[in-house]
Parts: sequence; C-alpha cells; structure tokens
Amino acid sequence: MARRPRALLRAALCAAVAAAASGRKRGHDAFWIMDPSDQLCLTTHGTLGPCDGDAMWVYVPRKGKDKWSLASVLEPVTRQMCLTRVKASARGGACGGKAAQRWEVVRDGQQFAVTEDRQRHCVVRDAHLWSHRAQLQQAVKAGKSIQRGHDAATLVKKVPNDVAHNTVSLHKCAKGHTSFELHTSNVHEHGFMLASADTHCFDGVQFRPCSDEDAHLRWGFGVSFDWLSGAPKSQLYKFYNSTACLVAGSDGGATLGACDSPKASGWGLRAGRLSRGGDGHKSGSCLVRTLDGTGALAKCKDGMFEHLTLTLDSDGSDILQAAMDKVAEIDKKKAAQAARA
Repeated sequence: MARRPRALLRAALCAAVAAAASGRKRGHDAFWIMDPSDQLCLTTHGTLGPCDGDAMWVYVPRKGKDKWSLASVLEPVTRQMCLTRVKASARGGACGGKAAQRWEVVRDGQQFAVTEDRQRHCVVRDAHLWSHRAQLQQAVKAGKSIQRGHDAATLVKKVPNDVAHNTVSLHKCAKGHTSFELHTSNVHEHGFMLASADTHCFDGVQFRPCSDEDAHLRWGFGVSFDWLSGAPKSQLYKFYNSTACLVAGSDGGATLGACDSPKASGWGLRAGRLSRGGDGHKSGSCLVRTLDGTGALAKCKDGMFEHLTLTLDSDGSDILQAAMDKVAEIDKKKAAQAARA
C-alpha cells in the first residue's frame, strides 16, 4: 500500500472544519466508512452495521504534531467516542489515549484504508481473513497443499471465537487491509433536522412540522477536546446561527442558549434518543415532547424519550439555500439594530 502524504488527505477530509460564511458555521465533514461488498458501515462497536446517523465519523485534529482522531458523530458516551486500538480490536474508546490519536485514512486506488500508528496497523474485516474461501486463498498463495486439512469442517475450527460476519480487527498493514469507500454526508453544508416519528422536528424549543424550507429547524454539531484530559465535548448548534446551542434549562427543560455555557456540551444521539450527561438508556437526561409540543428533559432510565432521527434528506436545493440566507440576513439586521439601540 503506497503511502499518501498525510497533509493532502487530511486537507480533503477536514477542509470544512473551521470555515464560515453568511453568518452560518460550516461544520465538520461527517462521513461513513463503508465496505462496498455489502454496503455496511464501520461503527463504534468494532463491527459493520447500517449506514445511518449512528455510523457517521469525523476526522479531527488533536493537540500536537501528527495527531488525528476518528470521532463518532454525537456518541453520548464520551469514553466510547473515538476509534481506538486495543490489542487487535478497533472500537470506540476514550479520546485521551494515544491509541485514539494516531489514525489515518489513506487512499488505496479508488478506495481507502483505515490505518493506525503511522500506517503500521490496518482495519480488516474479519470475514476477509477467516471465511472458508479466504483461508483457501491464503493457503494457495502460501503454496500449501489444500488436499488435506482444508475442508470446511476443519477450517471453521480455526476461526477465533470473537469473529463474526460483520466484525473488524487490526492487523499489520504489510499483511493486507480491507478497502473501504468514504461516503460524505451533507451535514457540513446544510446541517440536519431532528425528526420525530410523526415528522415533527425539534427547533430547540418546540416541535414543529418538518420542512426543508425552514432553516430554523437545521442543526449542526461540533466536537472539541479538553486540552488537559483530551475528553471530548460535543454540542448541537443552530446551523444558521452557530452562537446558539441546545442547552439544559434550569427549569428541567431543553432550550437554546450560549454555546460557551457548561450546559451546552455533552449531547448525544443514539438509537433515537437525544440525551445529555449519560448513555441515553440507564443514565442521563433524554429529550421528551410535552403535551403542548415543547421540549423537556426526563430521566432516560425511566424509559421516557421522543424517538428522533438525524434527517439528512435535503439535497441542498436553491430553495433551502435561499431560506437559510434569508434567515441569516434577518439576524444580521437585528444585531445591527440592537447595536445602535
């Protein structure tokens, strides 16, 4: 596998991390890491699964030279947010460790290899190593006889107990890798909506009918890292106004507030549960919809939550762009009026 200059690929993946235009913050480039053989995507569980909001990643710089992480988008449990190597496994782990800050995504022809520790270790789909077909191919390549000891009943006994159809692991890149496709989302360009099962979207205060033309329903996400511990801090901000973030209200509700507020960080979305300060199931506070359609927070362990989907259905049409530009212009005029007052 030929090495590609780190700076070039990182520029391709991270060009949008800090850019801004028209009063809107251009967010992280979120993408899926897909095995093209069956269109399954890498998850924080060390497996391949559906290519949905739970399987999106961002490539983010860390403090220090040549330190980069693959962080899972809106993972509620901070100690599971960053892809981490633990022996031969590749799964979500704490972002502060060295094994979470040495990832590179390297071009391999028309596809990509996911590598760790200066391209010493590569992510490999276990099925590509341990299936009957794969083991036979390895034997032939090594010049071994396949007349004896290579029947299916014998080969299956060699498969490790922690290997399944959709698991991945790390191996020396010199021995091969799995070629993945990177599929970028449009989150960094147009944001996303938080949609309920009955197609109502949360705007930061209340639930309203979802509409691509309503820029106030668009969200962006951000992730930063504590300079000392390396712990991640995730936020949900209004896409057209990056200074307004979702915060936990003092009255037990969910509302909009300043992004520098301590109550603006710690949000996550998994399995339809938008939560803060926990795993979204046994701990933390989950977003619920009250009888009057406003957003409130309840204990996740009580099983109360509004099922939400991170909706990426916008095609970036001129209508949406015009609506967002209009909102930005209105906010700009209001700010100017307030400054003159």
